[in-house]
Amino acid sequence: MKTSVSEVSALAKTSDSEVSALAKYRYSGPTSGVTLQEGEVVREVMLHAGAEVELPDEHEYTKTLLALQYLTPVDEKGKQAKPPARSSAGTDETPQTKGA
Repeated sequence: MKTSVSEVSALAKTSDSEVSALAKYRYSGPTSGVTLQEGEVVREVMLHAGAEVELPDEHEYTKTLLALQYLTPVDEKGKQAKPPARSSAGTDETPQTKGA
């Protein structure tokens, strides 16, 4: 069965409306790959430590990687945005030395 140009165009318009906006991030987790489904659109992404990646900003997987602190937002100029502040509660800032 052939798909006409008008059918492909209609599918593209439908897909574009279902896709979340993409945001740039710097990834710092383990090397991995993921297939993200957004409505009819399927996006395959390879994740490598230190690499910039574009991910849909409202996708559940993106939110999970942000919560794990594997993603840091990057601004339009390619500069890494300030990472979210980490809680220092319960941490000891004094240097640790090995015991005897």
